[in-house]
Amino acid sequence: MMSRAYMVGGHADPLGARDRVTAWFKQTYPGKVDLSGGARAVGQAFAFPESRRELDETLARRAAGQLLQDHGRHGDTLLAHITEQEAMLLHLATDGGSINPMTGLLEFWEDRDDNDTLGGTSGQSAGASVSDTGDVAGNLHSGDDQAGDDWADGGQDPSAFDGFDTGNPDEDETDWNESWGGGGDNKPSTTSDWEYRGKPHIGPPGIGDPDDHGLPGGDGKRSKDYHNMMAEQQQRDRQRQEDQQQAEERRRHAQEEQKIEKKKGGLKNKLAAAQNNARALQSKIEELNQKIDKQAGVARLRTHNQKMTVAAMQIALMKVWAQRS
Repeated sequence: MMSRAYMVGGHADPLGARDRVTAWFKQTYPGKVDLSGGARAVGQAFAFPESRRELDETLARRAAGQLLQDHGRHGDTLLAHITEQEAMLLHLATDGGSINPMTGLLEFWEDRDDNDTLGGTSGQSAGASVSDTGDVAGNLHSGDDQAGDDWADGGQDPSAFDGFDTGNPDEDETDWNESWGGGGDNKPSTTSDWEYRGKPHIGPPGIGDPDDHGLPGGDGKRSKDYHNMMAEQQQRDRQRQEDQQQAEERRRHAQEEQKIEKKKGGLKNKLAAAQNNARALQSKIEELNQKIDKQAGVARLRTHNQKMTVAAMQIALMKVWAQRS
């Protein structure tokens, strides 16, 4: 079941999906995704570190994609092209898809791809049996032609299905809770008519699915695993959002602190400049006072000399008058 590319902000982001898969493989299979040997030799041909790093990242993504494909059970896995939420909804709505024990990832595949490869084998696709006939495509959704064999192939006892009242495509499917409880015909909910291919398939998850070989816990664990997976993913998303919010708050706080420190520095510089100006003015005032004092001293000396001159002249005149008389 092809889905749209991994979406970010309402826009397709296939590179983001590829990077996500690369990171997952590096964590799950450490040492498997490396850039040894020829990759590094080719990287040396690039003149700039940025070009070498870009080449290394490209080769790492290719290696991760090849590793993912090698572990797929139907030629290729489409995990990189659907979100976890889409995978869960597809699983719950169609009973298709299963966990690959090699990778622990949920996989879906195209029925039309299986038509050329399944031939006359018995199997299970999207919750319905594949009949052992030449017309595989026409019987992919026949329901229960070989239910017993397929359940056995899937690691399930056919008797485990007894008593399930799992619904009917002719019933009203608007209420999933009621449809999950069954439609009253004691048959698996199948889509024998092409008319219902696009409608939700409501039935017990995992029963008769051959892709569940080796999974511990039997039926029911798969759905629980999906719910647990989604709960953990939501918890991680919430934690990531909280971490991002806290980081944003710290960034804002740091910016405010920088602004305050910058203002403090500006005020200190202005205060120092004002103090320097005050000292310069004080020096000028002192110089002016000294000049004034000096000029005042000269004026007093001149006045004193003038007084002495007048007194001497008066004495001389008195002597002259004295001699005449």
